[in-house]
Formats: sequence, structure tokens, C-alpha cells
Amino acid sequence: WANGLVEYAGSPALQKEIPYWEEVESMKVPSLPKDGREDGSGGKMIELSFSLTKEETHQLLTEAHRAYQTEINDLLLAALALTVREWTGKNRLA
Repeated sequence: WANGLVEYAGSPALQKEIPYWEEVESMKVPSLPKDGREDGSGGKMIELSFSLTKEETHQLLTEAHRAYQTEINDLLLAALALTVREWTGKNRLA
């Protein structure tokens, strides 16, 4: 495996990806919004929580991902990305 990885690292296929990754690295990603005061002393904190019913949990873990042949982690990451976009109004996150 290690030998194959070293071989791939120097391959033309991987070398062709360098411009793409350099562009990704150079993108400006906005900072997340800050709550509280500028002096860093914090501000209000709000805790939100919810729970799923047994049926909702079952559906999430066993059925929801089938539509796109994904896994639960894919659904949770998509939910996180949508939440951050709604919170920040931005489409990029680092």
C-alpha cells in the first residue's frame, strides 16, 4: 500500500490536480459571525435542543439515506452545511 501511495503521489494523474487544489487553497472563506462584545467577554448564550421520536430515529437511520444511496453521516453533514449557510448567509465554509 505504501509503495502504491508513493507511486500515485508522483503520477501524472495527481499532478494534474495541483492547479485545482491551489485554487481551492487560495479562496477567501469568510469568518464565522461572532456573538458577544468585541472585547471577547462573550455575550448571551442560547441553548436549543430537540429530540426525535423512536419512529423518526428509525426512519433517519434506516430509510432516509436510501433515496440517494448515502449514509447517515452524509445526511448529518448536509444538515450542518445547510444550517451554517442559513446562519451566515454564505455558501463557503472552511
